[in-house]
Amino acid sequence: MNDLSVSFTFRISEEDKAALSTLAARWGCDRGAALRRFIRQSSLPLTPREAGQFTVNGHVFPLKLSVGERVE
Repeated sequence: MNDLSVSFTFRISEEDKAALSTLAARWGCDRGAALRRFIRQSSLPLTPREAGQFTVNGHVFPLKLSVGERVE
């Protein structure tokens, strides 16, 4: 499965759109890439090799979590 095969819609104010556009321009990417970077850099207290699960439509998928940033 491609990392970009699932999409989400965020509704943000015009002020937030402008701030996100400014930040994305500073980082040299588009707004979607800036949002993905924010998500990856969030300060979740994950420990290396922490495990969990994702459940959807009655299916359970095991996950191994790690902290790091991918280069796009």
